[in-house]
Amino acid sequence: MSQKNEFDLIRDYFAPLAKDSGALGLQDDAALYSPTVGHELVLTTDTIIEGVHYLPDTQPDKIAAKLFGVNISDLAAKGATPKACLLNFAPHKNVSEDWIAAFAQQVEVALSTYHIQLLGGDTVAAPDKAMFSLTLMGEVATGGMIQRAGAKIGDDIFVTGTIGHGFIGLEDAKAGRLSPCRDLFEHPQPPLDFALAAAPYMSAAVDVSDGLLADLWHVCDASVCGMQIDMTAIPFADPAYEDLMTQLNGGDDYQLAFTAPSENHGKLKQFAADQSIQLTKIGHIINRSELVLQDSNGATLKILPTETSSVLKSGFSHFGIKK
Repeated sequence: MSQKNEFDLIRDYFAPLAKDSGALGLQDDAALYSPTVGHELVLTTDTIIEGVHYLPDTQPDKIAAKLFGVNISDLAAKGATPKACLLNFAPHKNVSEDWIAAFAQQVEVALSTYHIQLLGGDTVAAPDKAMFSLTLMGEVATGGMIQRAGAKIGDDIFVTGTIGHGFIGLEDAKAGRLSPCRDLFEHPQPPLDFALAAAPYMSAAVDVSDGLLADLWHVCDASVCGMQIDMTAIPFADPAYEDLMTQLNGGDDYQLAFTAPSENHGKLKQFAADQSIQLTKIGHIINRSELVLQDSNGATLKILPTETSSVLKSGFSHFGIKK
């Protein structure tokens, strides 16, 4: 990992990014963080691994961008404002100093974009596959975190952005094709500002990381309910793509799926318009523990809880690895 040792790399590339006093200049074994009075701390962490979450030839700035994007997506689904982070950095042992500099530069961009303070982390050379993890700390007003378990019978189901661009973007990246879907796959754009504004008007939420139906089913499972989805309403990234179910279950979209009572529609639409976010109503919550898919002809397919595992995860495969 370059000619420099771990402490040199921290001093040269990461310590300059750790500007908060709680980081202690990245010269201590731990850091300090004090939540804002009247707020609770919301924690999330994600790891991305070479060959599983990104292609081996992915540029370092895109790896850093994805690492932050997937974590920001989790906080968006909680209605939490990002505040601070811990970064674990484990590139290949023979990575160049230019590679490290490019990664650190994108980290700086992300910290600035989302107003996050770097408080610490760890640096090590990976013996095999490179991997990077981020622990992100956010804040919500006390009692204000959105949970998966809040959906109510009759609530409508919404999704932001498009669905399927993660899977299509992966295919484009593997083929060496440039495309908007590839841009979103490599640099997720979770709708954080919309989520922060709209959170008080949601009953439950989840980020779309494992596939829209699979992630919505987590909401139903936690809320002890079911859902009816209008397949014709889903905003597919490519409606002409031959396998819509693969787009539906492909994952890596990092959009927001949530439920809300009908009386909140006006507010939600206004927040979406204010942030130039595409917002689509795709279904509603039902009182039976089942998934009901409705097609353009009005025909329905009912999937019982015992059948959901194979149906919901049939389309998710990154680099041949089932998630």
